[in-house]
Amino acid sequence: DATGYNTFRFVWCVASCYFGFSAIAYRVAIDGRRHGSTLPSYFTYYPVMLLVLSCIAFSILITVKATSGYIFYYASFALCFILAYLVDVFWGILLKLLPQK
Repeated sequence: DATGYNTFRFVWCVASCYFGFSAIAYRVAIDGRRHGSTLPSYFTYYPVMLLVLSCIAFSILITVKATSGYIFYYASFALCFILAYLVDVFWGILLKLLPQK
């Protein structure tokens, strides 16, 4: 069943994003002892952004014919991990691309 197969791939992308985010959360937690708590944004802002990044990575990689086999899992893990680790940089770039009033 292709739908179940693609659902598993999407869940793989989401898990990869959260794994990448755990690396940045660990770094921020160590630095956060000096700058205060960032815990509220972990439950509001970041889950939505990680889901959006997962959707973007899944949409890109599912359309590429070269990632139709097991290469999808390697490529998606790397892409999702990097996007999640750079989630703040990604959001800054996205805001710069939007038209300013």
